[in-house]
Amino acid sequence: IFLDFDGTIATSEAFENLIITAYQSLPADHTVPSWEALNGLYKAEFLSVTSRFPVPVTVEEELDLQGQPDLATLERAAYLRTKASGLFNTASEALLAKEAAGVELRPGFWEFVKEADRRGLRVSIISRNWSVRWIRLVLRATGGEYAEKIFIYCPELLPDGIIRANPRDRPVAVFSGDDKRELMKELKGSSKDVVFIGDSNSDISPVLLSPTTVGVVA
Repeated sequence: IFLDFDGTIATSEAFENLIITAYQSLPADHTVPSWEALNGLYKAEFLSVTSRFPVPVTVEEELDLQGQPDLATLERAAYLRTKASGLFNTASEALLAKEAAGVELRPGFWEFVKEADRRGLRVSIISRNWSVRWIRLVLRATGGEYAEKIFIYCPELLPDGIIRANPRDRPVAVFSGDDKRELMKELKGSSKDVVFIGDSNSDISPVLLSPTTVGVVA
């Protein structure tokens, strides 16, 4: 079972909480660009790619748009640019933990995880969120022992040592729906049934296409 995180497990875009906390942790004399500047550049790059295509009105057109290599390239570039900015270099564990406790998870999520565990099913998160450790911290706020059993695959911006590690933390380059699909192909092993649950346009590929056998829109 594979799940997206922001908007799927978390009812909000929890990545935004991470950004807020990172800025709160910076010293007064920092030289990190504002989020308005960093995000504005990303939005301009995004529009420069998507404006070359008609607005999708069918599933096939959306799949075609989401599969454009330039989209994954700009997502990777935004991640690397933000990482290089130093925004997360002084992130505070105390502030992160406080912010994580305020992230709302979808009702029934932990019951779902517990039932999957009872049946011996592996539950993994595959996300374009920028921090495995941040996701783990959000899960720890409410999940108890089950928060440690979930495998988490996504990029990682937070420096080492800020948040207690888990052997199931797996920082990987995931910047598109097709990246998720390729990773799922590697991880599914001999499993015949693969479930993917997601919520955004970028998830349309792993919801509908191989190796997924059951796709769910959150």
